[in-house]
Amino acid sequence: MEMMVGWRWCDQCQGLWQAAYGGPCPAGGQHHSGVGSLHYGLWGVNGGELPPLGYQGQWKWCNKCQAMFYGPNQGSSTCPAGGNHDGTVSGDYALATGSAAGQGGWNWCSQCQVLFYGPNQGSSHCPATHGAHDPTGSASYTVPNGPFPEELNVIVQQRDAHYICLVSSPDGSVGHMGVAHPEVFGTANNNASGGVIAVCQTPFRTFYACRSNDDSSVMLGSVGISRADITPPVSTGLQIIGDNSDPNASAPALAYFQGTLYLFYRTWYQNKWGYGPVQCLPITVTDGAGHFTVGASVTFGDIDGGGRITAVATKSQLWCSWFQPTNPNANGIVSAAFSSDGKNWSSKSLGKTGNSGSPALLVLPSGQMALGWRGPNNGLYYSLYHPEGGGYWAPASSTPVPGVTLLGEPCWMGSADNASVYVAARGVNDGIRLYKLGTGLDRVLESGDVPGIVIRSTPALLCLFSDGEPPDPPD
Repeated sequence: MEMMVGWRWCDQCQGLWQAAYGGPCPAGGQHHSGVGSLHYGLWGVNGGELPPLGYQGQWKWCNKCQAMFYGPNQGSSTCPAGGNHDGTVSGDYALATGSAAGQGGWNWCSQCQVLFYGPNQGSSHCPATHGAHDPTGSASYTVPNGPFPEELNVIVQQRDAHYICLVSSPDGSVGHMGVAHPEVFGTANNNASGGVIAVCQTPFRTFYACRSNDDSSVMLGSVGISRADITPPVSTGLQIIGDNSDPNASAPALAYFQGTLYLFYRTWYQNKWGYGPVQCLPITVTDGAGHFTVGASVTFGDIDGGGRITAVATKSQLWCSWFQPTNPNANGIVSAAFSSDGKNWSSKSLGKTGNSGSPALLVLPSGQMALGWRGPNNGLYYSLYHPEGGGYWAPASSTPVPGVTLLGEPCWMGSADNASVYVAARGVNDGIRLYKLGTGLDRVLESGDVPGIVIRSTPALLCLFSDGEPPDPPD
């Protein structure tokens, strides 16, 4: 079994819910409340594995209301979002019924099938009866509570062996980074995949994307609750370059927003130097095994944009960034756009030209959105999005982040405890250079080169075991 974190107790309905994505509460309103909650984790059961003695399996996550419910009784369940709970894209979870570490007193509701905190039954809300939850026939369950360890992971494509692998630190420190699970995202023959690896964690699977040099399409694969539960990258059928002669195909980006996985890519613009506008496609995950369907694309951004794009999501907004070069020497404009529905996009262009590498987006603990890129003298430059006056991008900083030198395009993410920011890029001899910054982006806390790996692409960062969720940026 493997611990899956990010769960909270709702002080309104008393249920356990996945806090990263919100959801309607049976007590009223469009969102559960995590006020006063501990940080909880649930044990995920790997495919084909039986839960240990003293654990009850087949618990599921509902992707409509975010609650945990008993899967075998889905047909008789009641969801506050309407109809039955939906566990079709959930992994299997196991709850302790015997002696185990964590908080005891959790119960199953025989009316709506959710897990709720039994000592507060009198103030609970059940969507099936609009009264209190009913624990009749329930065992007393124990739910693990944090703090949980942070595991920082860097996802890269190995240059020589042609596989996408995992570099990991079990405690989130730069000094403990080491190559692990080199086959975790599957192998590829010589030119089967290339370009930047995009990684996105969802409540049910971790998805990854890359480009294919063989058929010029976007490749998409996933990993379940176990690293051994991998689907290899398969073509989405989306053509990202006009012909196979171009060696610099667009790199995709991924973001999970309000229950939908979004894939971003750029098409090679024929008969002209550069790329076409950004394409945003909704990806519907059809089951817990990672099968998916591709929806209709939405186009935004400028022609001639650079090959790399990045995307992030919060509870209220979906963001994408790209680079529009004005000549082949990478002079150009750094731009970003946001959407509240994945369909209608508003541009937030910096309107600043300069020798700027492709940008990367980041949500800071302060709630501001940061856009960072490799600038003059290989420094890390950034600009912040402010909510005042309807929202604007502040002018780019006049100096690089002190102590950061980039040999390639950067990627970055906030730490699980919102106390720092990680930056990764190509390092010396095509290795990985990693920095840990203060959240003010004004000082380096740790830095180092990850040994034992030669990369082929810009790395991607992911925190698989996080003890918190980053705050929303301003709307």
